[in-house]
This record gives sequence, structure tokens and C-alpha cells, in this order.
Amino acid sequence: MYKYLVISLAVITIAYFSFSDKLSHSIIKEIEISGEFNYIDIKVIENKVETLLDKNIYSVSLQDVKSDLEMIPWVRSAQVSLIPPENVLVTINEHIPEFLWNEKTYINRKGDLFKTPTLLNKNVKKISSNDFTHKEMITLFEKLQSLFFDHSLTIIGLKKDSDILKIYLDDMTITVRYSKYEKKINDFINVYPEFRKKFFSKKKYKIDLRYSTGFAVQ
Repeated sequence: MYKYLVISLAVITIAYFSFSDKLSHSIIKEIEISGEFNYIDIKVIENKVETLLDKNIYSVSLQDVKSDLEMIPWVRSAQVSLIPPENVLVTINEHIPEFLWNEKTYINRKGDLFKTPTLLNKNVKKISSNDFTHKEMITLFEKLQSLFFDHSLTIIGLKKDSDILKIYLDDMTITVRYSKYEKKINDFINVYPEFRKKFFSKKKYKIDLRYSTGFAVQ
């Protein structure tokens, strides 16, 4: 048994020195960055991770690098993977803006709020409210859009100010009371084909559905 123990210790010692030698030579020489960069300047990512070059691959805190990357505007999530002996893979997932909330904050496709230093001029649907949460407004937006779907009308903005609801479409703005919007919108959609026959120009119309019967057009 004594001989077996000595052999085992020798194997462990050899393995230890082999691993130590591997550690000492595992220096980061290449960093690969992966992702779609529609909103993020990839140079910002490159500048952040290039500090890892020439460091020992096993001395890098992956969690710290991940956290630093996720502090960059437009970065939704980051993944940092070691590829021994000398490579690192950085995968970036961007926020994709689905809505602009209260003219201040974006909402991504997962319904999460995120802030950026500046607001883009790109076409992002706008929603706002003084008494609804952003998630309640998304639900309302989707419900209203389903009502307009059959007529290929696309909502580009929605604003709820207490009981006043404004619905912005490409060529019209509809004002209606939130407390009565379902009936009023359905009534309007029922006569929409006739409305289009009469009002067919390319001007932007203002439709007021707050009347007890019918509606006004400007």
C-alpha cells in the first residue's frame, strides 16, 4: 500500500506541475465579439474588452466583464466565454426598441424599460399615460391594434390622459373616451369603408368619437 501511495502522489505531483505550466502559458491573445450591432457602436465594446488581452485566461473574472458590458447603453445582455488556451468569445444581445414610453424611456420587445443617453429619430411606436403603467399601455395598444387589423390600419402612437384616449394612425388621429372606447371604436370601424369613400385625400384627419351619437371629422 505504501508503494501505491507513493505512485499516486507522484501522479498528482506531475499533474499539478502540468496544470501549473498550462496556467502560466494561457495568455489571452484573441477576443472574438459576436452579435448584431444596429444600435451599439462596436468600437465601444472593443475598447471595453481589449483590456483583457495579454492577461492570464484563468485570472479573468467573467462575471465582472459581463457586468461591465451590460452597463453600456443598448446592451440587453452579455455573455463571456473562455476558449482555452488563448481565446475569449464575447456575445452581445442588443435592446431592440419596440416603444418609446412617455417620451423618455424605451421599451424593448420583451416589455422591459431601458434608458439611453439620447433618443433616436427612428420610427418607434410611442405610448404614454399619466395613470397606466407601460405594461398596461402595451396591452391596450395590442388590443386596439387587433381591432384595426382587418382594415390594415397601423397604430403608430397611443396616449391615455385619464379618461381621454388618443390613437395615432398614419393618416388620422382618433380621440375617444377610454371608458367607452370599445363600443366607439367598433362603431367607427363598422362605417370605416363608407368613411374612406367620402374622405379619401392624403391629408391627416382628426376623428372625434366623444359624441353621444356619430363623430366629428376635421
